[in-house]
Amino acid sequence: MSIKKKILFFVIGITFLSSLYCFGRHVEDQRWLDREARRIVASAGATDRRGQILAIRDYLRLHVRHEGAPHDHRPFLRASAREILESGQGYCGEASRACVNLLCQLGIPARRINLYGRINHVIVEVSLADGSEILVDPQDNPETNRYFDRKDRHLDSIIGDREYPFSAYSTIHLRRIPIVGTFIQRVRLRNSPITWAMENPWLIKTLFASLISLSMLNLVVLDRLLMKFYAARLGVRLVHARPGGDPGTEPSKEGSAPCTLQFPAPRMGQQSVEALGFER
Repeated sequence: MSIKKKILFFVIGITFLSSLYCFGRHVEDQRWLDREARRIVASAGATDRRGQILAIRDYLRLHVRHEGAPHDHRPFLRASAREILESGQGYCGEASRACVNLLCQLGIPARRINLYGRINHVIVEVSLADGSEILVDPQDNPETNRYFDRKDRHLDSIIGDREYPFSAYSTIHLRRIPIVGTFIQRVRLRNSPITWAMENPWLIKTLFASLISLSMLNLVVLDRLLMKFYAARLGVRLVHARPGGDPGTEPSKEGSAPCTLQFPAPRMGQQSVEALGFER
């Protein structure tokens, strides 16, 4: 095996192991969040769905604070729900991420909603037992808490509300993407593996590392298949050219070179061609 292929397979192995590590962290975090969610609702004595939603909301308002949380130069992939709860620091986006994860552990569908208008804010849209959806504000913010706590709010009804003028919303924070967020507004994705992955940075890292590993492995397979395809089309055969020797000889101590295409021996009077690594 050539040095290039050894490096390639080494990188494939590293990215694959990285994906396993990230997935392991994700599974471990979900188990921790499950225990935490059940502890919170048990401490609050909440038994029905609305009571559980309010228990999680009130807990996050008390235990996830923006004081002391870093504001500038934050990474693109923010902290996980477990990291947010353990540090006790975060803004509306972090509180909403923790809220979505905790509610999902209790079997309550929830997703984040990014609101834009006079102020930008992040809240959570939660499904009640009767199938209706209400908006929950899990961050301790007196200005927005008064508005969302007064009565059940629904997403479409708050857009353009004179009392609190939000002008647009999105389940994906498109305004973090230059230009795109200016033209695309009111994106509302249903709960799906995509929305779930966006709330779990370790899962995003798992998918990213797996994609790199599979892409590189596909390149290796595709390279081999193309060699066989062109060998069949050109009527030649694949041989392993060994350093310091003719194709097909025993491997040398330095290792082997990549496969080459070997043409049949030329007829009498026909010139041999040696180009592009092909040998007649």
